[in-house]
Amino acid sequence: MIERWLGQAHRRGFCEVTSSSGFCERAVIARLIVHRRPNLTSLAVRCPPDQAFALLRLKHSFQQPLLPSWRARTDCCRWQGVSCDATSGRVAALDLGDQGLQSRGGLPRALFQLTSLRRIDLSGNDFGGATLSASGFEQLAELTHLNLSSTGLAGQIPAGIGNLTKLVSLDLSSNNGLSGAIPKFFAELRSLAILQLSNNVFNGTFPRGIFKLKSLRVLDLSGNSELSGDLPELPPGSSLEVLDLSETNFYGRIPSSISNLKRLKTLDISGSNGRFSGGIPASISDLKFLSFLDLSNSGFRIGELPATVGRLQSLSTLRLQDCGISGAIPSFIISYRAPRRMGDGEAVSVGAAPSTPAQTAGPLSPAGQAVGSRVQG
Repeated sequence: MIERWLGQAHRRGFCEVTSSSGFCERAVIARLIVHRRPNLTSLAVRCPPDQAFALLRLKHSFQQPLLPSWRARTDCCRWQGVSCDATSGRVAALDLGDQGLQSRGGLPRALFQLTSLRRIDLSGNDFGGATLSASGFEQLAELTHLNLSSTGLAGQIPAGIGNLTKLVSLDLSSNNGLSGAIPKFFAELRSLAILQLSNNVFNGTFPRGIFKLKSLRVLDLSGNSELSGDLPELPPGSSLEVLDLSETNFYGRIPSSISNLKRLKTLDISGSNGRFSGGIPASISDLKFLSFLDLSNSGFRIGELPATVGRLQSLSTLRLQDCGISGAIPSFIISYRAPRRMGDGEAVSVGAAPSTPAQTAGPLSPAGQAVGSRVQG
């Protein structure tokens, strides 16, 4: 390998511009060492004993251990779902989603002994309705990604998560048992980009400061019927791409500052118990990437569909069931959708979400439900 690289260096004229052939050889060898360092490190560094011990304790805390590669006196960096830091060998990531693991005691304490963890995915396993650990998360100061979705955990969001200043993604969705108020400390996590809290039983008032996090790209609060709040004035510079408040108890109006969400792709306020009012602000036309808009059953009384909707260049799904829509579908909709007219009902559905078939905004039944053919949006 060294001889081959030296030959290449001579052919490319590198060695001719150096003061000596010895210098050239040392430079090429140094380059070879740098080039090879990741592989050499991964082979040389093994999992420290304390890390292996903590992982084995974690395994034995589950009722039916299903991790056959997790064996004593073997390198834990090679175990299923385990990734280690290339320099220290300490455990940096646990990817154990959907492994059929079961524990009635909640999150094992051994998890919090792995203080170098940057990523944890335990989603889709069964923790049997146990309460989310009140302490321990504060020990995981390096954590950037935490996924505990669909695990059957209950209780409140622990205060220790507020100490995770490097946190980028938190997914606690679809546990159906997490409750209490959503903590204000999320507004202080300046790296937070993804906050998924959907399909739980959170209540109280959602902290307005979270909307002002410039790093936040996904905010999904859907399916928390007792969670209330309103949309504040939204600051410029937002990174928000998905805002899902469907099936919550949010109220108020869509502020004109919605136009500051320049990257917004999905806005869903449907099913908010009729607590919203007003109409669609004209400034919404500035959202060039908005592809999904659902205001159904939220209290809006829109009347004739405003022309501002026609300036939404990326719009593929528009759902306005029970929003007081009247008149014919405007020409700007017909121009890029299957031509249909509305009756006297109160629904319009154009296109579809990516996972569902598209529906036309065709003739409406007296109950306000769209009927007629299905088309691709």
